[in-house]
Amino acid sequence: WSSLVERAWVFETFVLDDVSIDFFASGSGNLPEQPFIDAIEHLLLRQLEHFQVRNSEVRIHSTDGSTRTILVDNLRWLNRNGKRQATGQLQVPDVTANQLNFIAEINNADLDALSGSLYLEAMRLDISPWLEQLTSTAQIERAEFNVRGWVDFEQGQFISGQAHFDENFLEWRRGDDRHRLSTSPATWVLEPQENGWLMNSMPIRIDIDGMEWPVDGIRWDYLNRRHRWNFDNIKILDMGPVWSLFGSPGEEVRSWSAGLQPQGTLSAFEVQLTPERELQFYISADDLSWQPHVGIPGVSGLNFEMWSNRNAGRFEVSGEQVSLYSPRTYTDTQQLSELYWQGYWERSASGWTIRMPEARFSLPDAKVV
Repeated sequence: WSSLVERAWVFETFVLDDVSIDFFASGSGNLPEQPFIDAIEHLLLRQLEHFQVRNSEVRIHSTDGSTRTILVDNLRWLNRNGKRQATGQLQVPDVTANQLNFIAEINNADLDALSGSLYLEAMRLDISPWLEQLTSTAQIERAEFNVRGWVDFEQGQFISGQAHFDENFLEWRRGDDRHRLSTSPATWVLEPQENGWLMNSMPIRIDIDGMEWPVDGIRWDYLNRRHRWNFDNIKILDMGPVWSLFGSPGEEVRSWSAGLQPQGTLSAFEVQLTPERELQFYISADDLSWQPHVGIPGVSGLNFEMWSNRNAGRFEVSGEQVSLYSPRTYTDTQQLSELYWQGYWERSASGWTIRMPEARFSLPDAKVV
């Protein structure tokens, strides 16, 4: 071993099989001296012209206690004329069911301050393992992901990137109902953030069960292990099939959406996925209208906000010059000069509870609070 520590070994090629490696992130950035590890790094990244890693596993331990596993099916490293290149195939077990290809061009050999670029390509990548973690009520039948992208990094820090998504597909079944979602090709720009990253898309078209849904753009934040997707200024369409993916309360939202048939514009639609895999929603809608449904009058001219997770939520409904129609109560449409409802809902062991501590509306000749 002394010769290895002294960096006296010289090889032209080297093959590693069934290797397990643990990387531990350091919050302080100060690591103790590790002569054996330093010698291995020097051997692989500086002395060898070529080495190969096959059927191996890399576990990355973050400072927050989380662990991400990467399976390296095959990796080839070339170190010639001062240029270093890594090519191969890898997969992330709890995210994908098959491989993606990568090419890394490295400008230096310091693991703590790598500089260069990374190119990734995934055609027909199966991401069903990740989606199946988000739903307990739907069966994922196809989750095909097609993407090509690159990132540049400097001194061990990501600095810029871009991803081009080809047409992607998601097909699922809930009971006897089958649904299909596809997205048109689009380019995303990737930017670094402290403790995460930000992706912004070009305009994109989403197709849900044959119904087209144009979207000006999508913002995808990843910060401190929390994902957040933002959509703005979107025309409201029948999103019932998508809600069915999320179980409860998604199934209840799907049922109410089918009955109310809402129309209007979503000024803001935000979905968050917490580190604990909890989904949270925020919705803001303008010029909202819906049809009468199970005793609820139909209305038009409303503004609506809702904050929700799987177990509880809050909503506000407001508007001026609102049209109210309820065929069971009266034949003519009623005009309200003001309407404001504030309510909460929550799930308990016995079912669902809805509370409305404040509700008021004004008719031309009367005011009810």
